[in-house]
Amino acid sequence: MALKIYAYPDATFAYEATVPFTATYDGRTGGSIDKRAYVRNDNLYRWYSDIVVQAIDLSGDSMADGGIQGFFWQLAESNIELHPKEWELVTLGNSLALSVDLGNVTDGGDITTFLPIWVRVTIPRGLPIQNIKDIVLRISATEHYISNG
Repeated sequence: MALKIYAYPDATFAYEATVPFTATYDGRTGGSIDKRAYVRNDNLYRWYSDIVVQAIDLSGDSMADGGIQGFFWQLAESNIELHPKEWELVTLGNSLALSVDLGNVTDGGDITTFLPIWVRVTIPRGLPIQNIKDIVLRISATEHYISNG
């Protein structure tokens, strides 16, 4: 699949397996960190519909209830940072179905659009220091091939 997550709206800033999406917290006080990322198609010969982004805990813990590790992930689609009251409306551990497709059958693959998403990670007060490496952002979509006519 040619869909990737980017740190900035620039093709050179794709997150790869060796470049983790990271967030740092003060475990004593807890809190939330919001980070913007972007979803982009990098293949002119494919277009994507029904795009869904989801935070997955590879250890098997639930993302909705905080699991054993106690932290929460939320995803939202927005051009601007969400207000804390808006985050209250986002379900913990949610899947994010993006509102637009990247490309179409007529124009082909859209490699110029960077769809902005927001990732919120919330850590409760009093958690021990830890380095969590088993959370990934997974993209699923319907992939459409462009015929050369």
